[in-house]
Amino acid sequence: MTPTQETQPLWQRGASKKRQECKAKISNAWLVPETLWDSLPHPLESNKVNLIELDVIRRSNVLTEGELDKLSTGEFTAVEVTSAVCKRAAVAGQLSGNLKGPLHGLPISVKDCLHVAGTQETENSCLVDMLLDLGAVMYIKTNVPQTMMTADSENIIFGRTLSPWNTMLTAGGSSGGEEALIALRGSPLGIGTDVAGSIRIPALCCGTYGFKPSASRIPDSKQQRYGSGGIWTIYGSVGPLANDMEALEILTRAVLGANPRPALYDPDVLDIPWRNIGPLNPRLRLGFLLEDPAFPLHPPVRATRQAAASCLKEAGHEIIPLSAEECHIAYALEVVWKLFSFDDSDAASEVVAQGGEPPIASRAVVATLAERLGSRYVPGFKDMTPIERLSTLNMERVKINAAWHALWKKHDLDAVICPPAPNTAVEHDKHGLTAYTSFMNLLDYPACVIPFQKAGKYSDVKMQEGQFVPDYHSAALEGAPCSVQVFTSRLRDEECLAIAKVVDRCLHSDQTS
Repeated sequence: MTPTQETQPLWQRGASKKRQECKAKISNAWLVPETLWDSLPHPLESNKVNLIELDVIRRSNVLTEGELDKLSTGEFTAVEVTSAVCKRAAVAGQLSGNLKGPLHGLPISVKDCLHVAGTQETENSCLVDMLLDLGAVMYIKTNVPQTMMTADSENIIFGRTLSPWNTMLTAGGSSGGEEALIALRGSPLGIGTDVAGSIRIPALCCGTYGFKPSASRIPDSKQQRYGSGGIWTIYGSVGPLANDMEALEILTRAVLGANPRPALYDPDVLDIPWRNIGPLNPRLRLGFLLEDPAFPLHPPVRATRQAAASCLKEAGHEIIPLSAEECHIAYALEVVWKLFSFDDSDAASEVVAQGGEPPIASRAVVATLAERLGSRYVPGFKDMTPIERLSTLNMERVKINAAWHALWKKHDLDAVICPPAPNTAVEHDKHGLTAYTSFMNLLDYPACVIPFQKAGKYSDVKMQEGQFVPDYHSAALEGAPCSVQVFTSRLRDEECLAIAKVVDRCLHSDQTS
């Protein structure tokens, strides 16, 4: 150890060691050349660089022209590429042995919180074991934020994940590394986790597809969670991320329909196999959630919502407006964030402090906004004991669940559509609270994010008193991906995917016709 290393804090030495180990695993032939690095404005996170439009993958010369041709022209979709890989594996299997499973030979990336034996872990997460038995190839783990409790994927080891569409903007969190990799076509299919929006917000930020199943449908045991464990107030979900809807269903169907079934891998998973649902009603009744005054939509998000409603109406579906008040958006958000810290402890921050790490900036932003929520819907919260708080919050959850139960029945809804966030990807460390995603975790609803349109030019918008959204800066955010979110009631995961496919085809009919 050099004298300089000896004076470094322990966390800094550990981070440096981990970076060197990861870099050593990349073949020299696969390294991005310095000439390409030097041609880009630095630091990337402070400059508006669209890595996708710059075609940096081709310019790196890591892939051959033959490898790039079909992908770069868009002649093959991700589904067709996946299908081709499976067909090749099928032929090879017939000639040289049996196929291992329905995902035979398919490379799948996984969020860093999932354990993969032989990295820093000694055993696999339950889902990793299952994917391997289904024939998948685990080839890469992807970046997450410190503590995984923020929408900006930054940590002291690998730094910050940037949006491939605009490096000035966040890739989202906490599955930001997965979504950025998928957006750059570095993975055909990925696995993320979601306890407040961690699959869906990065999907929005990176212009990809993401599916949050109902909790415990897909195995999620033996992974690193955001807290210390022992008290689970909101159950997270594990789900797929991809560049198209079909890939989301391929992964979900393969896992839920597997033999042996998921419950034999994970003792905590619900023993509910994949359900083959009948044909959908050709005229769907779709609730459209209107914006909450405390979480107003940025101009491009509002425009995307309106365009989606128009497309679906023209296709013959019924659109039923739902007010934020009857959907209890602000109410649910307050309950969610109080459940995350009902006993005033902050186990995740304690872990950071014990390691001597500096906290990342976005966590402080989220903490400040959560504190500003106050106790509008749960008065007297601070005067309660921890057990009283937990009991009260769970009763509030029951009330919100009952209200939504009545809402589904009153309007006879097939699904509800809303934005994943009031904003697109925003500048680093500026993403606000997860008002339009975390209430689905509270109620354990499955939800799917579908990319649709890009942000155009609009006037700047400043956040007002009593609002919890970042300011809108048109010059920085122009061109950012926009999305819609489709969700159904609890455990109707198969219906959620099927309806999302209908919505996706409708929104992109000009591209698929």
